[in-house]
Amino acid sequence: MWFGPQKSRAKATGLIYQAAQQKESYQQKALETKKNQLKQKLDKYLEAVRYYQKSGKTLSKTLLRTADKSFMAGEINYFQFIQSMKAATDIRLNYINNMQQYNQTVLELQYIEL
Repeated sequence: MWFGPQKSRAKATGLIYQAAQQKESYQQKALETKKNQLKQKLDKYLEAVRYYQKSGKTLSKTLLRTADKSFMAGEINYFQFIQSMKAATDIRLNYINNMQQYNQTVLELQYIEL
């Protein structure tokens, strides 16, 4: 008679402990999955940033220079000049956006790893 309630409490405590262990295991797996996803994003943004540094920057400058010279020489009209300027600006803007996303992802990854 005396041991019935005590056995029930011990069993309940064991079940609570098991549930806590399973929750911890699930959270660890979820955290690892999130870290892997962030590392993949980091690689993607780093590749885009490197592309700009390797060839995109030169392409952008060349577009600007060529558009300016061609427009001044009368080889292209104003609409074509604006299109070239927009293309060069889009290349730079993509770089800035990729750099911002890269930095944001680095911060998220560091936060998770703390």
